Formats: sequence, C-alpha cells, structure tokens
Amino acid sequence: MNRVRLVLVLFLVIQCVFCYQTFCKCECSASDYTIVKLDQNSIEEDVGNNICLMCTKQFCIDNKYCKLPESSGSDTSTGGSNSAQDTISISCFQRESLKDKLIVYGFILLVFSLFFYAVLVTFIIDKFGFVKERLRL
Repeated sequence: MNRVRLVLVLFLVIQCVFCYQTFCKCECSASDYTIVKLDQNSIEEDVGNNICLMCTKQFCIDNKYCKLPESSGSDTSTGGSNSAQDTISISCFQRESLKDKLIVYGFILLVFSLFFYAVLVTFIIDKFGFVKERLRL
C-alpha cells in the first residue's frame, strides 16, 4: 500500500515538473511589444514538435500583434514592406522549465533539511542531556 502511494506521489510530482509554458514575444518597436502564449495543441504539422518554430515575423503580422505601416502603392514583391518587417524582432522563451524547477525545489529541500537537522540536534541535546563536547565531529 505504501508503494502505491509513493508511485502516485511520484507521478504527480513528475507531471508538475514537466509542465511548462512557451511564449512568443513580438517586438514591433522599442515601446510596442506583445507576449503571446503558444498552445501545445495548436502546433502545425510542418513545425513538428518544436513549438518555437511557430514564432515567426509572419505569425506576429498575421495575428495583428504588429501593425505594419500601410504601403502607399508600393509592391510587396519588390520589397515595399520589407523594411517595416525588418524592424520586428521575435523571441521564443519558456517559463517554469524542468531545470528551473529542479534548482528551486532542490534549494527548498536543502533549506528544510538543514532546518530539520538543526531542530533535531537541539531536541536530542535537550531531551537526552548530551554534552555539546560529546557531539563534536
């Protein structure tokens, strides 16, 4: 019965560790940017498993996160709006990745372990009357 509980707890912890969110940042100018949450379920077949391949300049323009200035009669095939499209910068990033969680949870576990050890040693000294000189390592 204890093994079943351990497996269930381990399963829940693993699920929490592997869940992370991917974002796409569309930066149109220095003061105008949009951060968009990329959904794992909406991955197109041509990008495969890498969801960051969806984060492109065209993605930002198609979803109207960045507004390009209207081209005054210039043909887009000759590069009429390429200069405006070149000012768009994109970045794909993840929050709460596995590495981040392992570092944070490891630090928390270390702090609580040291605190528990300090309390336990103090309790043993007080309860059983050990002399501090006998406990020196």
